[in-house]
Amino acid sequence: MPRLLRLDARNRLPRVRSCTDPLSMGVHPAEQEASNISCPRVPAYVPRDTDGALARALTDGRFVVLVGESTAGKSRAAFEAAHTSLPNSFLVEPVGRHAVAAAIDAVATASGPCLLWLDDLERFLGTGGLTRHDLTRLLDASRHGHRVLATMRAEEYARFTRPDHIGPDQLGAETRRVGEEVLRLATRIELPRAWSSAELARAGNHNSDPRIEAALAHADRFGVAEYLAAGPRLLDDWQHAWAPGTHPHAAALVAGAVLARRTGIHRPLPLTVLDHLARPYLAERGGHLLRPEPLAEALAWAVTPLHATSSLLLPAGDTGYLAFDYLIDALPKRVPPPEAVDTLVAFATQDEVIDLADATWGWYLLDQAEAAFRRALDHPDPDRRDYALSMLSYVLEDRHGGASALRFASEEARERSLRLGPEHPDTLKATMLVAWHTHHNGDTRAASLLAERILTIARRVCGDSSLPVLKIRRDLACFREGLDPASAAEDFRRLAADYSEFAGPAHPWTLKCRAAHAEALEKSGDSETAREVLHGLLNDPDILAESQLRQHIQARKADRASRAGDFTTAISLWRELLSEAEQAHGLSRGQCLYLRSELASCIGRGGDPEAAVRLLQEVVDERTRINTEWDSDAIRFHRRLATWTGMSGHPADALCQLRELAGISSRVRGAADPITLNCRSRAAHWTAVMGDISDAIEQFESVLTDFEVSMGPAHELTAECREHLDHWRTVVH
Repeated sequence: MPRLLRLDARNRLPRVRSCTDPLSMGVHPAEQEASNISCPRVPAYVPRDTDGALARALTDGRFVVLVGESTAGKSRAAFEAAHTSLPNSFLVEPVGRHAVAAAIDAVATASGPCLLWLDDLERFLGTGGLTRHDLTRLLDASRHGHRVLATMRAEEYARFTRPDHIGPDQLGAETRRVGEEVLRLATRIELPRAWSSAELARAGNHNSDPRIEAALAHADRFGVAEYLAAGPRLLDDWQHAWAPGTHPHAAALVAGAVLARRTGIHRPLPLTVLDHLARPYLAERGGHLLRPEPLAEALAWAVTPLHATSSLLLPAGDTGYLAFDYLIDALPKRVPPPEAVDTLVAFATQDEVIDLADATWGWYLLDQAEAAFRRALDHPDPDRRDYALSMLSYVLEDRHGGASALRFASEEARERSLRLGPEHPDTLKATMLVAWHTHHNGDTRAASLLAERILTIARRVCGDSSLPVLKIRRDLACFREGLDPASAAEDFRRLAADYSEFAGPAHPWTLKCRAAHAEALEKSGDSETAREVLHGLLNDPDILAESQLRQHIQARKADRASRAGDFTTAISLWRELLSEAEQAHGLSRGQCLYLRSELASCIGRGGDPEAAVRLLQEVVDERTRINTEWDSDAIRFHRRLATWTGMSGHPADALCQLRELAGISSRVRGAADPITLNCRSRAAHWTAVMGDISDAIEQFESVLTDFEVSMGPAHELTAECREHLDHWRTVVH
């Protein structure tokens, strides 16, 4: 326990009033010039405009999170509020994510009211961290009136409340869902980095402190707390350290530590790990041409407090180091060197490696994503094991095609059946993954039959109202949507009601089933009822907290507007989605490239194919810069570029590109993969446009046969190919 929670000298939980050192509770020291060494490391507190709201929230509510940019003054404001409002409470402060369970147990067994102190809340969220169940257990089951007070950087808050991907490819959806469920329980108070005129006036009353006086002189550019912590100058020091012959090795050490924090690893890093992280950053910048200093010298400089405040690397624990948190959000997000991610995959715990796998997949670092998910297959928690198994299968599908993913899922299901029995819940989950990949490979009817068989077993084994049965019913409804949309719409309507009864009307899957109900109604031709259902959902206050679903609905609205010819609305919606994604994740994130490609196609359909080509060329170039592997997204982006190249008046170039893509896809994914067949179908189209209609018809007939064998005669891609063939036959006759 001493290593998991803060304890006093007698090995007991301390009272808030006894924890008088702000630095020990996460407050940054202030800049201190040599001429003013008599000034305390933490200046006098200047009351913030939010102090009253924070005090009321602690009195009226039980879980408060203070959100703002790094060095906005969150920890200091929370420290002062705790001492003012809850001085007699026991302070329960876990040292990291792995200590959350110990903290919850300590609160549950305490003899009086407790304050659970979670400075930098992101450190306690994610796989294996704090859950909604933990908080409700802590807050609802006590007679003592416990409180939870947390701080969180705005960037991290956005990471847990905004989706990485829209549509079926939802990277890290479970991790974000659990974190977002926690955040939805909190009273959120925003603390701006820039100070108001009233706050600046109050700070003026402390002009005897030269540091506050200097901060006020720079208040037009920086927040007062930001300037006091020397954040901007520390950032400059880091960037200037890359110069040859200065401290490039130290700068690389800091870059590695920042990467760890970005990917959710908030534990101190041993020097050996830090050194391995630094090497690819040094190589990327020029290697020996930078004349890097020795490791010992680099570390000494990086941990030396600059401007008498924080250092770029903060010593933590016995032998570890953390990046100064101001640096984490200060620079544009970019894809890290793959070799650095390899180091983190090897270092991460089984909880951390799942979050890391999600991040690397979003960066298109597919080797690293596969390795990380494979490490998580041995996780002791069955739900996390199954999540890793599912995500790994989709990484394999991206890299090697649907047949490869189906083989992988089938082998896992057989292994579980032999080891655990055919009706074990873990076997049923793996078999449902087989059903999904059967569906993705085009045989939706077989997937539905398999899901129906699993549903019968699950009802007998788990109970008709259990969560596993609800999930299988939901999956089955998804399969049926492609076969009988009207029947699927009714399935989703019933599922929404059952999820609401099981988990409540605000549960994410209640809301998602309502959205799926609307989509299935539209596919069945009942657009009027679909609009009514969707209108009711969008006006439901519960959806405001479900950012992933809201953005998915917005993407569907953009797609519908485009198909209806309302390109002005569609382009506006795609731009809005792209802007949000770029702010949250940077230009190179997979989600952003997907949205940029959708925007490009919409602009092309709106009458500007040349602009579409320019935008798609940027997407393709950026994707190639990140990773040259021909995964599914890489082929799709190139295929879309080829299409708009032809539409912009260059059909010969389009045909050449598509034939090359068909060969690449056949080699990487297999000749029967739907992406390969789609490339062949589009090549046939441009063959016809070039004037060789007879050859095009032969190509269409060949690929149609392959579509019917691989995907089935009723699949939408098969139907689309058949329509193209019928069109060109009509042209000939």
